Amino acid sequence: MEFATGRNIKSIEAFALLLLVVFTTELSVMEIFHQFFSRLGVVPAALADATLLALFSALPLWIIFSPGFVGAPRRSEAVRRLLTATLLKLVGGFFLVELVVMLFLPPLLHAKGPMFLALADAGLTTLLTAPLLWVVLARLERDQYRVALADLLESPLLLYLLLLYVVFLAALLHDLVIPAGLTTFTHGPIHFLTAVMLTLIIAPFLWLFVARPLRRLLQSERVRARAVYEQVIDAVVLADDQGLITSLNPAALRTFGYSESELVGRPVVMLFDGSSGQTELLLESGGEGHSGFREMLGWHRSGRTLLLEVSVSNVNIGGDKGCLMIMRDIGERREAERALRESDIRFREVFEQSEEALLFFKPGSDYIIDANATAEKLFGCPKAEIRGRGLERLFYGRDLVRVRETIRGLETDGVVQFDDLEGLRANGSGCIVSMRVKFMSLQGVRLVYCVLRDITDKVRMEQEARDIQARLIQANKMTSLGLLVSGVAHEVNNPNNLIMANAQLLANGLADVERILREYFRENGDFLLGGIPYSELDGQLPQLISGINDGSRRIANIVSELKNYARSDPSGLETVIDFNQMVTTSISILQHELSRSTARFQCELADNLPTIAGNGQQLGQVVINLLVNACQALPSRQHGIRLATAYDPVNRQIVLTVADEGVGISPEDARRIMEPFFTTRLDRGGTGLGLSICRSIVAQHGGTIEFSSQPGNGATFTVKIPAGNFEE
Repeated sequence: MEFATGRNIKSIEAFALLLLVVFTTELSVMEIFHQFFSRLGVVPAALADATLLALFSALPLWIIFSPGFVGAPRRSEAVRRLLTATLLKLVGGFFLVELVVMLFLPPLLHAKGPMFLALADAGLTTLLTAPLLWVVLARLERDQYRVALADLLESPLLLYLLLLYVVFLAALLHDLVIPAGLTTFTHGPIHFLTAVMLTLIIAPFLWLFVARPLRRLLQSERVRARAVYEQVIDAVVLADDQGLITSLNPAALRTFGYSESELVGRPVVMLFDGSSGQTELLLESGGEGHSGFREMLGWHRSGRTLLLEVSVSNVNIGGDKGCLMIMRDIGERREAERALRESDIRFREVFEQSEEALLFFKPGSDYIIDANATAEKLFGCPKAEIRGRGLERLFYGRDLVRVRETIRGLETDGVVQFDDLEGLRANGSGCIVSMRVKFMSLQGVRLVYCVLRDITDKVRMEQEARDIQARLIQANKMTSLGLLVSGVAHEVNNPNNLIMANAQLLANGLADVERILREYFRENGDFLLGGIPYSELDGQLPQLISGINDGSRRIANIVSELKNYARSDPSGLETVIDFNQMVTTSISILQHELSRSTARFQCELADNLPTIAGNGQQLGQVVINLLVNACQALPSRQHGIRLATAYDPVNRQIVLTVADEGVGISPEDARRIMEPFFTTRLDRGGTGLGLSICRSIVAQHGGTIEFSSQPGNGATFTVKIPAGNFEE
């Protein structure tokens, strides 16, 4: 325990009081029980004296340390146990010290009188007890609960009982200190001497425990009140019952801009706007008690208007009545509140009307604090559901893990960008969003700020643009191939014409050659012709030359049809067309493709079909496109293709049917199969233009194209073209 603070000084005073209690208690025990101790031996007398000291000293210690003493401050259970243990330690320490003193002191002072022995015993006991008492009390203050002895003496009832104990000890000391011979004095002097002795004994205690604490408390309260009055931030004005200012604090001078001399003695109403008469009403209501805070307009010395909160209370100081006014300038606060409200409104409007979805997260977690209307629209659910279910409502799978880990572990200055997150709408459909995550400060609060943008249409359009570009490249290749057809046909025709001419010459001279070869065979026997025995070739040569002629003519026909197919037909839609002939020509062009794709191609052409008016080249392209699609749909050559023509006399329509035993068309693809550039074979060169072109050509001829399909069961395309008004 140190001596630097007032609290520690009070602890020293209390410590001295306890030492005095020990001294007077032991002195009283020795004086009262001296005759009893003298009849006992040394050890029994020491035990009896130590026991009596422990018992008599336990009373004041119990008053101080008792956990449940009346008037003591409320204490926790742990503090009460600590004080009880301290009480037992002190009583036990007093017992041991007195036992040691009584075992050794009487034999040393046996020649002295009982009064000297009692004083020596009490003094030595007090001296030896002091270190023990000091250590125990110091440890009590250093304990985790920090209980000071000065705090234990705060109870008024406890102080009252201790003072009574001091009076009792003073009376006892008076009888012990005044010699017995003085009792023979006259009645007046002995009472005067008694009063003086009691006064001298009690006076120090009254000074230490009553007068000095009260004076210190009064000074402390004055200083505290003055400090509060001077340092309070609210303006405080004291006025008399006439409404004249008698006192004001520095905050009032700062608020109104006056000096103290300019306001003291002046009417308090000069500080307010009296146009509404509210000042007089406020003063009158304050005279009946506390008026509560009201808003009023005040005047600054410079003429500036002040918005004040004013409270008026009646006071009575030294018998003089008056009123106490507490005023607070709330102009800046109201302006700040107004600006804050406007800022909050602007922020809320921007937040809710933003075209981008906005989310606020609690830092270090994935708890969603707020979401705007765009976020509700993007994910198709209300804000309450977004906040309740969190990120699991917005994302799923790998993207959910990515977003959650990023938001939880975001650094203070970090910014994270996601470009292709897969979101989940309330209806179960997906969406693609980009997200930007960063920290922001909103009204002094740190938040994780997320901006989400729906890029589903953008990604789809970009993918479609890439698909269209790829298809256009393929279409350009096909166009270039079409431009090469004429040149290739010319290059093929030249050698093919040579083959046809030479084959005809060989056919014309074959009879003469065969006659010469037979004569040579009869005369010389069998011989080799081109590495083959003549006997095996005899009679086969005409067939070989005929095969060459047939093959070259076939090449010429294919090249001619291919040139016609690639050549632009300027005739329009007025040409009379033999539908079966047009179908046969288209099949011949695709003969190689058909034989390569299937071993079961069926062609059923109806007889006596009426002619139609149209463009034969374009209709041939329809047939070719349908057959090519059918070939590409077959999983193997064992699956077949059927082409049939028919006439519907009721509707006067020619019907073309192309059916395959392929993989079929899924319901999802069936909805888009007629769209331009839609294909399921982009990686195998498909352009997605075949069926779209077919639909356009058929529509130009006034017809329709329909299809039916089931996945795994093939597909059937039906083309219906109106027949002409004339028959061939």
